[in-house]
Amino acid sequence: MKSGILVLSSVLLFNSSLQADIHRIRTTAADSSRVVFLALTPLSWEQAEHDSLDFIRFSDCPVTDSVGYPELPMITCLVAVPDSVDPKISYSFTDEHTQHVLPVYPSPAMVLFSDLCTASVVDSFVIDSTAYSSTDFWPAERVRLIGETRICDQRLLKIQLFPAQYRAFDSTLVSVTSFSVTVSYNSAEAVWSSIGLGSFQDMAQGSPIVGYQYEDQTYAPMPEYFGVVDPEDGPQNPCRMPDYVILCASGLYAECSNVIDSLAEHRVGLNGFDVATVLTDAVNEDFGEQGQTAINDETIRDFTEYMWNNWPQASVKKPEYLLLIGDHEDASFGSADWFLPTHIYDCNIGKLLIEDIGNDEWYAYMNGNREIDNDIPSMAVGRISIKNGTTIQTDTLSAIIHNIINMEKPVTQIPIPSYRRRITRLTGTGTEIIKNNTGTGYQFPYDWEPSLEWTSDFTEWLNYDFVTSYCGDGRDFTDMDGSLMSSHAWRDQCLSEYGKGAGIMFYSNHGSCHMFSAGLEWLAEYIPRDPYTKGARDSTFNNYQIESSLTAASGHAAPFALLLCCSAGSFNHTVSEHTYPQYYPELCSFEGSVSPPVPAYDFGTDCIGEKLFKNTTVPVAGVFCGSSASLISCYGSYGKGIIEAIFVKGYGRLGDAVMQQRLSYYDFSVSMDGNGIASLGQFNLLGDPALDISDYVRFPNSCDLVVYHGDFEVFPYPVETPAGPEMELSFIVRNNGRKDSEAFSSRITITDGSNTFTDYISCSGIPSKTERIFSYTWACPVWFDTPVELDVEIEADWQNACSDCWRPNNTASDTYQINDIYPFSSGWPVEVTGNISTTPLLLNLNNDPYIEVVALTGTSLTAFDYSGNTLWIVSDEDFQGYVDPLAVDLNLDGQTEILAAYDDGIKVISNTGSVLGKLETDASLFVAGNMHTGTGIEMCTVNGNTLSLYSWDASAMPPGFSEIASEDLGFRPVLPAVFLCCNDLDGDSFEDAVCLNGFFDSSIPPNPEVNSVSAYSWNTEDMIYQHTWNEYLKSISLSAGLLAEEAAIGYPLGKFEGSGYPALLIEPENSVPEISCSGANVLTSNYLMYGVFADWSAPTGADTYVLPSGRQCMAWNNSGEPFGSFPTSNFGGDTESSMVSPASLGNLDDIYSDDVLFSSVLDGDWTILAYNYDGLPLGTASDFPFTLPEDVSAEGGFAVADLDRDGKVEIVFGTNDGLLHCWKLGSCSVGYAPWCQFQHDNGRSGVLE
Repeated sequence: MKSGILVLSSVLLFNSSLQADIHRIRTTAADSSRVVFLALTPLSWEQAEHDSLDFIRFSDCPVTDSVGYPELPMITCLVAVPDSVDPKISYSFTDEHTQHVLPVYPSPAMVLFSDLCTASVVDSFVIDSTAYSSTDFWPAERVRLIGETRICDQRLLKIQLFPAQYRAFDSTLVSVTSFSVTVSYNSAEAVWSSIGLGSFQDMAQGSPIVGYQYEDQTYAPMPEYFGVVDPEDGPQNPCRMPDYVILCASGLYAECSNVIDSLAEHRVGLNGFDVATVLTDAVNEDFGEQGQTAINDETIRDFTEYMWNNWPQASVKKPEYLLLIGDHEDASFGSADWFLPTHIYDCNIGKLLIEDIGNDEWYAYMNGNREIDNDIPSMAVGRISIKNGTTIQTDTLSAIIHNIINMEKPVTQIPIPSYRRRITRLTGTGTEIIKNNTGTGYQFPYDWEPSLEWTSDFTEWLNYDFVTSYCGDGRDFTDMDGSLMSSHAWRDQCLSEYGKGAGIMFYSNHGSCHMFSAGLEWLAEYIPRDPYTKGARDSTFNNYQIESSLTAASGHAAPFALLLCCSAGSFNHTVSEHTYPQYYPELCSFEGSVSPPVPAYDFGTDCIGEKLFKNTTVPVAGVFCGSSASLISCYGSYGKGIIEAIFVKGYGRLGDAVMQQRLSYYDFSVSMDGNGIASLGQFNLLGDPALDISDYVRFPNSCDLVVYHGDFEVFPYPVETPAGPEMELSFIVRNNGRKDSEAFSSRITITDGSNTFTDYISCSGIPSKTERIFSYTWACPVWFDTPVELDVEIEADWQNACSDCWRPNNTASDTYQINDIYPFSSGWPVEVTGNISTTPLLLNLNNDPYIEVVALTGTSLTAFDYSGNTLWIVSDEDFQGYVDPLAVDLNLDGQTEILAAYDDGIKVISNTGSVLGKLETDASLFVAGNMHTGTGIEMCTVNGNTLSLYSWDASAMPPGFSEIASEDLGFRPVLPAVFLCCNDLDGDSFEDAVCLNGFFDSSIPPNPEVNSVSAYSWNTEDMIYQHTWNEYLKSISLSAGLLAEEAAIGYPLGKFEGSGYPALLIEPENSVPEISCSGANVLTSNYLMYGVFADWSAPTGADTYVLPSGRQCMAWNNSGEPFGSFPTSNFGGDTESSMVSPASLGNLDDIYSDDVLFSSVLDGDWTILAYNYDGLPLGTASDFPFTLPEDVSAEGGFAVADLDRDGKVEIVFGTNDGLLHCWKLGSCSVGYAPWCQFQHDNGRSGVLE
């Protein structure tokens, strides 16, 4: 966060435990016509200050980047689809939550900041006055298709999800906790690639790529080096598509063909690659324009695209690696033997223009659009940046290639006598130089990413040595400014650490083309001895220091160097730019001065990345570094992603590690317009992309078993069984080594801090470069009691049975919060294709003795038997997953139909899962009942002012609805319809429509402050009741029916602020129809949403209006007086904003009468509660309340019945994590079914008599 932004506190929505950098996304369905994926989106924010104004700023997730507009969470997914189809997108979401918050921090502009550091890209506060006065939500869409790309030969759609929307006018934030997204297409038109993601397809797992289906790859039968080949048609064409392509400057190959060929042969022998070399002169001749004397980037792209699409086997195989050998310069150097240009482009970061970025991976963008400068490449690309023309440079190329080959030779001695098994972190204090009133200052360590904590924890798991150093500040003293290290000590520390080497060595701080610029001095009062150069030569780690002072220590290990800073990878730095630099000429060269004496120096045209790479006496494996100024925010994802790729996933080849990072952290590298941000293209690999630095090549006779805590999955729903609680967990063991592992045993250790459990799992062995998922059912011991925090440790091969080259990474542990034990029925819960945000339907689909379950699962409708087996699924019908479906026998033939809202109206689905017909309408509110003489069961809809009544004709071809009548409710202006139900209110045995209309309090003027309740009889065509209130609407539901034998409407007022009344009972037949429900002992709440009519006292019939809030449960008799001991005591803490689900009724414990069942948020976790008619919580026999796992919500409501006719009542509900639950509770009469859909019945009356 930019200096000046003070973090004050943190707020967590929905109790997110997700503090990692990647949202939880999983593919739930992928077949010939659709891809469905589920994304959980818990959000967290920090409170920040700017110029004494408080804001909230979202953290731990990618965010929108429209400068000056609210900065909000944004997730970008890549969806694999076939070619030649026109995909359609539909989606559902869960737990829409509206709240008023502090203003959302605006997306900052990016500026070059250079007051106290080398020019770097930092945040600058900008607020767009139009955006922050808008009455519209931003972003306007929750889910959108923003574009597409290709990786290898796979078409990928870019879909963005926005889990929060913000309206600045009244600072209203609307958020959701999960998305279920369906991408559907015509399977008859689909053309699937036989290559797909090619060699990168294993990387799709755990990345934002969803819906990908694996393809068998084509491999070289007898790999060979084809030598120098013709880039286009010619006698020297390769006979097969090579795996590894060398594009070499012609003059370099002429001088160094033997050593370049030796690298090619090495790749054939070690990796089993087909290899081909192509020379720049031939590419220019075949693809350059007439008269073109020098090769350019467009010509090279012409070649790579031609090779990709036209070389032999192009339809079944693609090359994996592209190695460039040569150096970049201006076109005036085009005749130089070493000339091999990169792609140069300018890029806007927000409103900041970054110029002269070099991007080698542009040659591997096979997306069909050369205007895209930042994307995911389809080959792993590296460069040996080298010039010839002198003995030194030619020898350097030979030495580099010799070192590459040596780095992949087997190790004969264990342990290795070197610094290889360590990770070194070199970082700095940033710009936090704070001066006090005496003119001196002090520093504090700015935790540059990857952070000290993350890196330390990772190396502790890996059991590598860990070195971290904070840089100085250009001052050769520490007593005045409180700095941690003097500039010369920092410089010497860098020399010492690079002299020793490491497995991974990264620098994260400010950078310049020729140096780690953290040691520069920017305050003039501190540099009287060198007022000209800021200490560029002697106070920084730079090209001069590398040439003059860097020496290899005994046991030096060639590190993979990650230079996570600006400009250190500007290998495109030209002679012209060096001679006439635009900024800070002293950072390129200095002519020297006499007084004070400052020596002359010239760092040359090489960037520091090149200088490190070319220092063959202190070699590095490769250098990953950025061209030009870069965003600091990308350093963490690059560092973590590459380190995880190598040591966890086993992608030891440098290019593969970079590619794995790009895929895993893709949504941190894309902007709101769908294009990649500059950091995606400006970081390049100096080195051989196929060089493997892992133990795979160093220990060919060993396996390398790896267990990592990020690969654990503890199912957070322990189940109660007759033998006691059981809990499922799984973990992955990888064999990243060259040799297949022997059989081994894994040890599982689980502890709560006081008690420990240990068990073992046997494994027959894991082949090289594969992984195995182990599942384990833990029979919980007697000491297991929830809620509890468990530490789970897995150790693979704890008996040392395998020839494993490195054992410390065989063990990992993690901590899990387990909130409760759950009474699941056998076979439940079931994982469904989408999230569930509505109440499931319980109905008899096939006229057998049992009850089936039908639920909206995302945008599909799915049926299950009582054991959780899928019976049928209706997909690709654009169902609105947030609108409750309705079960009704429309034509009274004994077969139940299901009504479900879709994007253009309402569809009718049969009991066998076929779509019978539809009604195209703008209405999404509908009920069914006997409302009109002579037509049986009708469907009533409401849209704005208009009530409509329809009959269903099953005998028509096709079956469909016919409109019987309509009624204008008379509101001017039109009031939006909010809720619809029906029941007989006038005693004529026909059900009457009851409608709630109005504007919510979050609406913006000029919407009127009006809401209304109307009751209309279709049979008599009379308006039984209509009343309008001059205030904004706060509720979303009604109940209607007989209450103590009087027709009544229950109307919760949505919000109670401590005075007045929380609900109304409306008795249309009374002279004073509105009865205020008592507010005595009612706690303030923003969620009074769903009320029901219960039969809680004699005689038979509903007599009590029950209304849960997020803090307590209320109940009143028909006079509005509190019933019995209601309201209950506070169960929700002090928060007024605890949400609440729809309420259901049913006898859950077989004691006297029905209980009320609902869920709310208690102490940050969704909790399922049940109360009996005495206002007491169920707990003795049924163990209520049940606390759901962290980040899991159940806002859709509950259905209640004895599904399997075993005399035990079950409750069925869905959660936002894509699970459908069925819990078995107390005894009941066989076949008991008190509450089978939302608001009880097909009229949505909310009445249980």
